[in-house]
Parts: sequence; structure tokens; C-alpha cells
Amino acid sequence: LELCCAIMHYAHWDEITGTNIPGYKVSAELKLWYEKTRKNLSALTHNDILFLVRNFVGLVFSPAELAISYKITSSPVLIDEFNKLDPKDLSEKIFNSYTTDRSWLDIKSDPEKIKAAIEKAGGTTRKKEAEFFVDFVKDPERIQQRFSEILSVFYEAALQPYEAETVSLMEKQAAEEQILLEEDVELFFSSMLRIKRANLEDEPELFLSRYAEIDIIQLDSPLAVIYGCARHKLRGVSSIPLEDIYNLLADESRRTILKMLCRKPWFIRELADELDLTSATVSYHMNKLSALDLVSYERGERKRVYYTAVRSKVEKMMKSVQADILG
Repeated sequence: LELCCAIMHYAHWDEITGTNIPGYKVSAELKLWYEKTRKNLSALTHNDILFLVRNFVGLVFSPAELAISYKITSSPVLIDEFNKLDPKDLSEKIFNSYTTDRSWLDIKSDPEKIKAAIEKAGGTTRKKEAEFFVDFVKDPERIQQRFSEILSVFYEAALQPYEAETVSLMEKQAAEEQILLEEDVELFFSSMLRIKRANLEDEPELFLSRYAEIDIIQLDSPLAVIYGCARHKLRGVSSIPLEDIYNLLADESRRTILKMLCRKPWFIRELADELDLTSATVSYHMNKLSALDLVSYERGERKRVYYTAVRSKVEKMMKSVQADILG
């Protein structure tokens, strides 16, 4: 899984570091990893990786499925097991990964039907994949050997030199995720895993990866998620349900009061005069804000109660809205 994540990250580096993924930020460690890896790979291997990943994605994910099925945790063992697969059986496995409406047994001897099925499953973006898949079916042994060699070279250049560092980073990350999980289980899963609510009763397997910062890759059986890009959504996000946040912000007076409280402390009568509202109305809105722990208070002169916004909680609330809208 670590190897597959790294290959995907490497192959889509330009895309990831561009501006097409809102909220995404490449870490300094990953940038350094990419630069070193790029120097250690030949131009031919580099082009092969890009070609295979961008034109034949199914082939990359088959080893990940294999790793989950057989509980393989070592890249060298994964490569060895991949080599042992029957190439003809591998053709069927990869075809089935496209989730077409056709049976492999019915169309495996007809290249045109194979291409049509893959293109229908993925639209125009999969036309190159379909062509490449037909070539794979014609000579699966050669393609399997080619891909195995790429996996080996990439492992030696991109993962093996950094294994100790990667394990350390992942252990640290796992400890942080565990704390978040223990604090709020529902928030953890709803924020970290973009899976259908109907599947939440199943227990997902979580795979932490230093390189899994592209998107979520969800495999069908067992329910397994390699997650990364969505992790940032949970960092500093409010525990207030989104429905409550939107109900709170729906009222213009409440929004105005919250803005004012974020700038300085106010007491009820002062706010009422400033906004041309009754004290009862301001108190009503203040109770709504207090119920969500967004305000604090302290007593001042003449026993006046001064209210002020808890800026850290307001910031987290707005970050939840940003994550919900921008994704």
C-alpha cells in the first residue's frame, strides 16, 4: 500500500502541486522526497511510471488489493507475489476493477468489445486505457514483467532509502490520529473518510501513508480506505454539527453580534443600543451563541456582565463551513 501510494504521488506530482486541489499543501518532506527520487530514476523508468499510471490505473491498484487480501506489509514480498500471479488470471482481475457491465468470459477474445466496455465504464478519459489493456491481454507476461521491474526499481529508489524515516513519521501521525479518534469517534469518521453513511456500520481498515496525500482510494472488499487529502478537513475543525452552525449564521442580527463580540467585549444593553434592538432580543441571540460555547463573559464595573467571543472556537466553526463548502 505504501508503495502504491508513493507511485501515485510521484506520477501525479505536477498535478498535486498545482492549484487544482483546494486546500492542498505539499509538505517540505514530501517535496524533498520527490526531488531525490526523481534524481535516482532513469528517464526511461520515469516515463514508464507516468505512462502506466496515467494510462492504466487499474494495474496500479491490483497490487494494493492483493496486499489487503493476503495481509502483505512488505513491498519486496508484494512484488514477489505479484510476479507469481497467473498473467491470464491477472487480466481478468484488472478488467473487473473497471466495474463494467460485461462478463470477462463473454468478451475476453474480442478486443473491440473489451475496449467498448472499458470506455463505457470510464467515458472518454479511458480511451487510452482501453487500448493499453488490449495490448496487455495480447501479451500479459511481458507487461507483467515490465510492471514488476518498475515496482522493484521504484521501491529501491523511492522507499527503501527512507523507510526508517517514514516509519517514524507514520508512528507519530498514527498517535495523533488516535487522539483525534478517542476525542470524537463520529467526527473522526465523518471528517476523515468520505464513505457513504450506509457503510458506516462496517468497520473500515485505515492505512496511514506518508505518501497518501492525493485523494482517498476506496477498495471494495474488505472496506479499506487509504486516506490523505481529506485529513486536513479535520485539523482544527469544530465539533459543532454543521446544521447547528448554519442555523446560527442564518440570522443577520446573530451574525452581526458575533462579529462585534469578536472585536471587543460588550454588555447586553450596549449591544442593544448599538443595533437598535431590545435587550430581550439581544439576550435571546446571546443564549444561542452561549449554547454552542462561542462566547465567554466576565463581570466588569457596576456588576455589568461583559460578553466576548471565544475566537478559537469561532475560527474552528468557520473552518468547518469552509471544509463543507470547498471540500
